Amino acid sequence: MLKKAVQSVQKVDVRSIVPTKYFTANQGEYNSYDEVYKAFGKTKKLSNVSNHEGIVVNTVDEFAALLAYLKDQSTGTVTTVTNVTNESKVSPQQTFTRTVDAVIFDMKLYWIRGYATVDYDSKGVISNISASSSLLGVTFARTWKPDTPHISYVAENERKITYTGTLDHNVFVGGVGTIVSERVSDWASSMIAHRQ
Repeated sequence: MLKKAVQSVQKVDVRSIVPTKYFTANQGEYNSYDEVYKAFGKTKKLSNVSNHEGIVVNTVDEFAALLAYLKDQSTGTVTTVTNVTNESKVSPQQTFTRTVDAVIFDMKLYWIRGYATVDYDSKGVISNISASSSLLGVTFARTWKPDTPHISYVAENERKITYTGTLDHNVFVGGVGTIVSERVSDWASSMIAHRQ
């Protein structure tokens, strides 16, 4: 009984995640899983995800509905530029560090948040910056693999941070563990860090 309960927690039927309108819209549109992969610009990437959480897809129509839903989700709200300013008053001769963050991609159920740690010298000029990102929200069957954020010079007191990476979805297509990946460079998002 315990094994069955754990298994039901790890695998969720696609119909409990994807709204009904996606099943209706994609019913009978495709004849094979390969046709669905091609139509949505995905490649089949088999994986040993049998011991991981995942979304269970049993038919071609269900797979098409899932990929259509994920496609619509990936056209969600993108924060292209977030101005992040220093809110604390610091004396001119003092060095300081500030951590800033912003939602850089919002898919309502889950989102990617960008973080930056900014070091300032005694003149208030950015002396160092490091950045990272994380996946938050309903992360079931999803994995975020961020690239190293690209930090570019804007001005003496400003840096632009661009976040990219790969968002993987664990899916059991016809009982076979599969990874459906989205390259997020298509919706790369940036945050600007500067001192007021």
